[in-house]
Amino acid sequence: TIKSQRNIGERFVVFMAGISNQAKTHIKNALRRILVTQWSNMTLEWFAEQLNPKIRGWMNYYTKYSKHETYQVFYYLNTLIRSWVKNK
Repeated sequence: TIKSQRNIGERFVVFMAGISNQAKTHIKNALRRILVTQWSNMTLEWFAEQLNPKIRGWMNYYTKYSKHETYQVFYYLNTLIRSWVKNK
């Protein structure tokens, strides 16, 4: 991710390693495909078996340099889980 930063009246471009918006969208779509809230007959353990390897991989890859960039993606996961539990 390339971001513009200011430094005492100067403007310069800095490369900051982090998750791109395209990667965030890809992860959210993958989560949405697995954690469909209408599947009330599936157990939480089944979802955990499906999601754990993916989440572990994403966390290892995307949080190596910038953890705060990925928080909104996993907050979204938390929202999906709460929605599934509510519909259960």
